[in-house]
Amino acid sequence: MSARSPATAASPSTSSSISTRWSSRRQSERGSMRFSFGGGIADWTFAHGDEVVIGAFTGNNAVVVGGVAITFWSDEQAGTQYDDLLDTDGQPITVVLSEDGAGFRSKGQIAPFRGPDGITKMWAQAGDNGPRALMVTTDAADTTNDPGTVWPPLSIAGLLSVGTGRHRLYNDTESNLTLASARATLGTPGSVDTVLDINRNGSSIFPAQTGRLTIAAGQNTSGKMAPLEVVQLNPGDYITVDVDQTGGGAGDLVVQLLMMQG
Repeated sequence: MSARSPATAASPSTSSSISTRWSSRRQSERGSMRFSFGGGIADWTFAHGDEVVIGAFTGNNAVVVGGVAITFWSDEQAGTQYDDLLDTDGQPITVVLSEDGAGFRSKGQIAPFRGPDGITKMWAQAGDNGPRALMVTTDAADTTNDPGTVWPPLSIAGLLSVGTGRHRLYNDTESNLTLASARATLGTPGSVDTVLDINRNGSSIFPAQTGRLTIAAGQNTSGKMAPLEVVQLNPGDYITVDVDQTGGGAGDLVVQLLMMQG
């Protein structure tokens, strides 16, 4: 896809496409997974040139321009700027400069670079006022959807009682993980609701205790429940589960967590 600016040459635009791109390697640095961007058939900066008329249509020539600073964002219009980037040599950068034509790349070309940890798409903005264009990782052909991993369950054998969770499940990977969902199961249902709290590093993941994992009276499972907010576990973070309410003979608890990359 491409986007062209209605402004003058002072506000160049970016053009980005995920078709006909060469494959590029990934980098794992300090336990992170950075994806590659740029270097594609339509990754260039350009500005509007002279007005031209072709039949019934009036438009402008597209002029390739180099040395343009490109910033990257999480949203097309607002969002957060991504400034944790790596250039082709693996050096930290906050913006990408399109080529000036002095080297082996053509003027205006956006050279390959790597984005922040786990980010597979960004909105690119050339100059201060140019419109943003979506850039998708050039590793897209090698990237598959993460179906998630069910962690080994936290379990309590026998009759349940209210208490603070003592058993910890640590993120011992070298990647950030996101809690996608949780499910609680009772081997013996109780005659009252069983309410569980999930903690990250000792603090509840449920704001104002709303939406806690609950197994209704007489039922065996809470069903698959997603957190109300994004819950990310950095390497070394841990999960515990508290029993906030139970009774009526409830017993043999199992809590399983579905974790995803990023």
